[in-house]
Order: sequence, then C-alpha cells, then structure tokens
Amino acid sequence: MKIFIILTIISILGGAAYGYSTPVSKLSHNRPVPVVHAASPSEAPTPTPTQSPSRIISRISEVWANEPKEDIVTAIKIANCESGFNILAKNKTSTASGIFQFINHTWVRVRNHMGENADLSLKLDAEENIKTAYALYTLRKERGLNPWTEWECVKYI
Repeated sequence: MKIFIILTIISILGGAAYGYSTPVSKLSHNRPVPVVHAASPSEAPTPTPTQSPSRIISRISEVWANEPKEDIVTAIKIANCESGFNILAKNKTSTASGIFQFINHTWVRVRNHMGENADLSLKLDAEENIKTAYALYTLRKERGLNPWTEWECVKYI
C-alpha cells in the first residue's frame, strides 16, 4: 500500500516536489497554491537534517498509515501546499512555520493535548511537525469535526 500511495503522490505532484527546478505552484484541478519560502531566522533552532520531499512523504504515509488512503493523500497535499515539504518554511505574515505551517497558538494547544513538549522551536523538526499534524487531525476527527479545516490550503485541494 505504501508504494501505491507514494506513486499516487508522485503523479499528483509531478517532478517539482522532488527537487526539479520548476516550483510546485499548483495542485490538482489547476488551482493556485500559495508558495511559502523558507526564512532565515537569526535565532533558528537546529532542525533535524534536511530531508528530501520523498522522505517527508514517506513519513507522512507511515504516521497516517491506519487512516483511509484519501486522508493520507490529503495530508500529503496539504504539506506540499503549506510548505512545499520545506522543513524550514516560515510564513512572512504570521507565526506559521514548519511542514504543516502551525501557528504558535495551535502548536502549543495541540502539543499540550498530546502531553508533549510545546517548545515552538520544535515546529521546525520534521518528525515533531508531522506527529503534531496527525494529532490535530485525529483530535478533530474524534470530536466529529472536519479534520482539515485548520489548514488554509484545504480550500485548494
């Protein structure tokens, strides 16, 4: 199943998500997608080593493995739209950062719910960002809410 999901994502995103020179600027249905560029913060924490988009996609697929395939694909599309799979992506007009572009308030709220360290520098850690996105997804599902509405990019996919 993992191979199927990765091949599906490759066909959805095309080569741009895998390091080719053309930036990912559109998802399926040719809807425009905001492209977030990484900032160079002066006091940036030391994030996990840079990971390739394929590794991030694989990790998202692993974390969401028990969910329906369409939800795994949606999570990957959201990560692509929000950050282009860039661990260091930072929104210039808000506190949103990381792969899933968490704003500070949401990060702290979800991390506290998880019983995990809510240090904001962890937003730039790929593993922590992915796990926190999944926790937010499951929390919203458990409450009978749409699990995707926390992400701005959901309207483009």
